[in-house]
Amino acid sequence: MAPDSHDAVLVARGFTLVETMIVVAILAIFAAMAGPSFIDMVKTAKLRSAASDFYSSLLSARSEAIKRRTAVTLAPVGADWATGWTATFTGATGPLAKHEALATDVAVQVNATADAANPIIYGTNGRISSAAPTLIFHVPGAAAVQARCVSVDPAGMPRTQIDTNGVATDGCN
Repeated sequence: MAPDSHDAVLVARGFTLVETMIVVAILAIFAAMAGPSFIDMVKTAKLRSAASDFYSSLLSARSEAIKRRTAVTLAPVGADWATGWTATFTGATGPLAKHEALATDVAVQVNATADAANPIIYGTNGRISSAAPTLIFHVPGAAAVQARCVSVDPAGMPRTQIDTNGVATDGCN
């Protein structure tokens, strides 16, 4: 029995190996172009999260100092803010709050120079007791990722800024 025209149409459907390889090659080119910007997007998200967490910790420490009517100290866990920080209040036996270490690709610099990481102390009125440092959160070696700076004004209110000149280590200009 001879095949009819309907069977011939069914055999002609599908993709050849050459067509499939061309599609795979085009997808590989698109993936290679999107890869670096995706990596920068992930690093930006980590950086934004770290700066936001520190900002929230400052607000929380200020709020607790006013609410409890006692001094609250926000201090780094180790020698650097990147190792995490704790909030403690006067007379406490343990930390009020603790933040874990930051992602390994996120660095923290204090002010525009690498000063020692001094604690930030909120008084009972919500103001800071001494000049608070500006913490610069940045990703070393990633110029496409804008640094974030978190500072505290004399009234104790934190604020954030985004670096505008592309040089993270000089602060947020």
